[in-house]
Amino acid sequence: MERGTAHDELQWLDVQLHACRILNAHGRVVFVTSEQLHLGSSLITKARLDGYRVVVIPTTLASKLPTLQDIDGRPVRTLDVYRSEWNESFQFTFISPDQLSLEERAIYEQTKPLMRLLSSRITKVKEVLISETMRLNRYDNNEAVGVWQEAEERIVIKREQLRRRNLYAATLLHEYTHALSGADDETLEFENGLTEALGVLADDLLSARAVQEQKKR
Repeated sequence: MERGTAHDELQWLDVQLHACRILNAHGRVVFVTSEQLHLGSSLITKARLDGYRVVVIPTTLASKLPTLQDIDGRPVRTLDVYRSEWNESFQFTFISPDQLSLEERAIYEQTKPLMRLLSSRITKVKEVLISETMRLNRYDNNEAVGVWQEAEERIVIKREQLRRRNLYAATLLHEYTHALSGADDETLEFENGLTEALGVLADDLLSARAVQEQKKR
């Protein structure tokens, strides 16, 4: 179908849709476009490791699948559907501070001082946890590096961000801005929150430099 060399009847969209409905009901498959396969992501790798067969379909067909159910009445498993299923079954692998290396622990101990850069009173975040594994994000289908969980009032950050202080600080302040603004990514409210956060950090930095310069005189 992708090469355009299939039998004529398989070029009919209705036949393609029905074939997907049957295949989804009787096999462990994930439908992807050639572009999704070309771009690649950890999500496709996870699907294969979970025993799913990746089936490449034309874009015209893929656009119809989000509203389609298979012959058993279940959603046809596109990459988005698989991501949702994976995230619903996901469990964090939390790492206690005692399990961190000395270098990681030193960076992790900067958590509260970093958050206080944006707000002197930390009231919306009860805890910041470290996890080896993270849920898959919807932007590039790779593991997120951080997440704000409003219901639990906590921030979870991927352990690899503790490799360098600037990585950890950037992820922590990004998620803390979610907590302060109450907004999701790619929204005007969150952009405004980030803009305000940058202004606060810049003001503090310039004030600190001004004090240092006065001391040198």
